[in-house]
Amino acid sequence: MPLGSVPDPAYIAQLIANMRDTVLTLTQTFDSLHDQNARVASITGIDPVQQVKAMQKELVELDRKQEEHIIELKVMLREVLVQKIASQLRERLREFVKEQIAPVIKKRVAEELKAQFPPGLREQVQAHNDQLHLVRINLHNAEARRANRLIKANQLHEPLTPILKDDGEPSLYQPPHLSGLFAMS
Repeated sequence: MPLGSVPDPAYIAQLIANMRDTVLTLTQTFDSLHDQNARVASITGIDPVQQVKAMQKELVELDRKQEEHIIELKVMLREVLVQKIASQLRERLREFVKEQIAPVIKKRVAEELKAQFPPGLREQVQAHNDQLHLVRINLHNAEARRANRLIKANQLHEPLTPILKDDGEPSLYQPPHLSGLFAMS
């Protein structure tokens, strides 16, 4: 039917009749559903409408609990991430200090030591350190000779304690045990 034209009364009557039929069909369908619900309730003792409402409440409660659980998981995840990030930042900071700041501090301490101690004192300290090194070597060698003297003639394969040279290294010419020492003579 085009716009602006006068509606045909027969068409309108037909439209109203179709609407009445649709309403009658819907009413019959609803009545049938109501009867079926009543029969199910009388047979099982369970009202389907109440059961659907109970299931709906249960689903809403499950959804609420799931949301709470998701929130808890997000909080836990956030805490774990914060700890992980903090740990990584601490490690990076340690590396930065080790690589960047420690050499600067070492250099400044060396400069301050040079400034605080006169050159003659530094030479004296070095000389004393050299003497201490030689004393340690001599002490080791005296202990090694004493330990080697205690080895009996029947213990030919007992290892000898090495004698150190002035540089602190063991002598290359010392045999490893008594049998090697006797073989030298």
